[in-house]
Amino acid sequence: MVLPTSAAGGHHAIYGLAVAKAARARKWEVDLATPTFQLHHEEGMDLKRVVESTGGKLVDIPCVSPKWTGVLGYVEGQLKRWTLMRKVGKRAGSVEQYDVAYVDGGDGWYLPCCVMGTPIEKVPTVTVMLSLRYHHSLLSFGAAHRVRMGSLQRVAFERLLKCRLLKAVLTPDRPLTEQYSHDYNGCGRKVCYIPDLGQSISLTDRSEARKALGIGEEERVIICLGGLDDRKGIPQLMAGLADRACPKVVSAMLMGSVHAKLAAWLRSDVPAGLMAGGRVRIQNGVYDRQDLATAFSAADAVWLGYRNHLGSSGILWEAAQAGLPVLGRHTGLIAWEIRANDIGETVNIDDSAAVARALTRVLCDGEARARWSRNARQSGALHTPSAFGESVADALEHAGAHA
Repeated sequence: MVLPTSAAGGHHAIYGLAVAKAARARKWEVDLATPTFQLHHEEGMDLKRVVESTGGKLVDIPCVSPKWTGVLGYVEGQLKRWTLMRKVGKRAGSVEQYDVAYVDGGDGWYLPCCVMGTPIEKVPTVTVMLSLRYHHSLLSFGAAHRVRMGSLQRVAFERLLKCRLLKAVLTPDRPLTEQYSHDYNGCGRKVCYIPDLGQSISLTDRSEARKALGIGEEERVIICLGGLDDRKGIPQLMAGLADRACPKVVSAMLMGSVHAKLAAWLRSDVPAGLMAGGRVRIQNGVYDRQDLATAFSAADAVWLGYRNHLGSSGILWEAAQAGLPVLGRHTGLIAWEIRANDIGETVNIDDSAAVARALTRVLCDGEARARWSRNARQSGALHTPSAFGESVADALEHAGAHA
């Protein structure tokens, strides 16, 4: 089996690690093709060790860096990734030695497959796709939104499904799998649900965590994690905090690397005033598992009011495992999951008064918080790395057996 990916760093390595561990438990030999310089972090080194423990080998490949931007850059990136995946199979060794290929990130190379077939030759292939959106105009629970050029994406995806060597497209998008559930005897049977994963976090003592972060016991804190930029909806979160309808006891903590554009905005009046008043704290920089455990242990809720992000989220399921209610944007797959599992609130993030009211409910409504927390833990238990890895391994085993 080969696990090629052109982006092993960070979150991608977590997915690869989950699959590699499940493969090792089944006594499979795993070869990993990836830019090896991107493995120099905790999850990356764990992934390397697991692969080597199976008797497999590492194959170094270059990163894909499109020269163009916009539509041309998108098409260029698709072609380059497909070509890289074709080379991966050859550089990893004779492709005929593999029983099955797991090619991560199918969203990044599926368009060329419509003409040239799957990139790994002669080997049944399974992939994971996280970013298909053409069906989101039909999302239930009021989470629907208009998708530009959705019909073209659907045509390309359904052409991909006809590729003979493609045995399964795995997705954490349950509404997408429901779109194809009626077509079990056709290519639609290849579209299979897998649970998206959140890192399993070991919580610490709440009082100690709050003391370490300088948070008072009376505060109600919502946290925002990851790369801190405009996409995370941080200006909208702060507008809600600054609204007169938001109780002063409500505050926010941001943890992650602050991008330059947001750093400049943070010096403006509203965020500067909130920080001066102690209602916004920022821990700028890369965080590790222990930092994450401390943040989740100290927090009361998690902010997922992302802009221009309509797919799934690992942080959603990390919050759920920690029993923390979430506050998300009112459209997209995150909104669908929040409502389907009843694990928090959704809101139009561009309405600051609505954000203020939603913050109050998520952080101060004891009865609702107890229900959301209970539901979150139940849902989160299904979205662990081991659950994800086993689901992918099951699909790989089925693909190899029915090649």
